[in-house]
Amino acid sequence: MRLSRVPHLAVLALSVLALACGARPKEVVTVAGPRRFEGARITIDGEFIGALEPLRFHRLFKALEKFYGSSVDFSGTVGLNIAVGPLLSRPGPHRVVVRPESGQALSGTFEYPFRNGEEQCLVFALSDHLDVSDSCRPHSAYVQPKR
Repeated sequence: MRLSRVPHLAVLALSVLALACGARPKEVVTVAGPRRFEGARITIDGEFIGALEPLRFHRLFKALEKFYGSSVDFSGTVGLNIAVGPLLSRPGPHRVVVRPESGQALSGTFEYPFRNGEEQCLVFALSDHLDVSDSCRPHSAYVQPKR
């Protein structure tokens, strides 16, 4: 399953945001979702990572609106960029849980290393599940890289 238009555009927006903010980690997992997930607690492999916060890059919103039109609204997006460090660099699947302040927790899995040399993985919270970008969607059978 491929990301729908809005989450796919969110990957673009978050990538541009990361570049606009200066140096960024080589590889990053971005957990994001609509504003109703603001404050949601993020855990990966059982470790608390942080909470989803509003994204504030209004100039980028204006640029995206000029490019895509006003039908896509990123101003209500919340997110958290997580650098791939010791916790996430273990090859194989990683379990991510998005626990909103009210409502049911959503969980999903992403795979590291990312496919095809990609440097970003997007995990986007939808109403009833997490949508994982193609760059890090779990493989049907993971093969340990040779060392």
